[in-house]
Amino acid sequence: MPKELRIIRTLYWTLWFVVVPLCLALVFVWALTPPSGVDQAGFLGWVESAVREQPVPVAIVAFTLFEMALWAARHELPFARHALPALRAGVAENMRGPFERARTRTGISRRGRQGDTRRRRRSESGRRSRLRHGPSFEYW
Repeated sequence: MPKELRIIRTLYWTLWFVVVPLCLALVFVWALTPPSGVDQAGFLGWVESAVREQPVPVAIVAFTLFEMALWAARHELPFARHALPALRAGVAENMRGPFERARTRTGISRRGRQGDTRRRRRSESGRRSRLRHGPSFEYW
């Protein structure tokens, strides 16, 4: 991957998935923090009191929700075509979501099979070792 593309991707991901959600979460908490001594009634008053009592957890939840919203719209964000991998030839733009989900599932199942192979090799080597050296009682 060219160095310029790597820099563009890093800037894109940092901006849209760290800086923007963080700023939005901080503005959200600031907007819902009531002035001292002012208590409103109703649902808004309840939300403001929760934000006043627990601003950090509210900011974490807000960050997560903004992050999820941006992730859902990641292909429509500015500069996305420069930072995200292009679609394969023959895949329609409206099929991008299902295509990515299928590619992710394929990768997960491949990694799972590789893990099974590694576990099987480890257990076989352990069995071979026990056959050569006898049973091990160091854990008893």
